[in-house]
Amino acid sequence: SIQTPFLNNLMVSIGTFFHPGVLLFFAVLAFFFFFIRKDNLHGTIFVLSTFFGIVFAMAVKEILGTVRPVGIITEFGFSFPSLHATAAATFFISTLLALRDYIKDGAIENIITGLGLIILLLVGVSRIYLQVHW
Repeated sequence: SIQTPFLNNLMVSIGTFFHPGVLLFFAVLAFFFFFIRKDNLHGTIFVLSTFFGIVFAMAVKEILGTVRPVGIITEFGFSFPSLHATAAATFFISTLLALRDYIKDGAIENIITGLGLIILLLVGVSRIYLQVHW
């Protein structure tokens, strides 16, 4: 088995940091950042895309009713789709779209894109590792 106390703690930490509620909080902070910069469009798109991504995933969960496996940690509700993965995807896609107008250096944009993809992969792997998704 690849499960170790270190990996268990690491995967739980990833799930905690990229929890949908945490990402929604950061989306609201981003909204205020863009609002202060007088960029209401990016701020509104940022917070609404993250919020509605989470709401949509919650609705699909209820419609599909996919039973959650018994995992390393206890999670409640249905399994599919993953709110963590959905929130992370909408948050980081919104980040990329919003920052495109601010970052003019293609190399920096590529680094941010790469980091976002790595984070999305880590979130997905952590949810499967913790056996809270199939």
